[in-house]
Amino acid sequence: MFARAASDNVRSLKVLQKAGFAVIGTEISYADGRNKEIEETILRLDGPAKTAPSDASSGERQAH
Repeated sequence: MFARAASDNVRSLKVLQKAGFAVIGTEISYADGRNKEIEETILRLDGPAKTAPSDASSGERQAH
């Protein structure tokens, strides 16, 4: 599975890497939201994604 994020979007890149994605390269491409070309980081997930806690995967919300 592949993912892409703007190279300057550090938070998105950290989330993807925490989920098991690895950086495999960069590419310049057009970003509609920014109305200009940007550098994007390309990531790949080779194995199964890291699992979410059991309560999160069920879709149920815990009361706090």
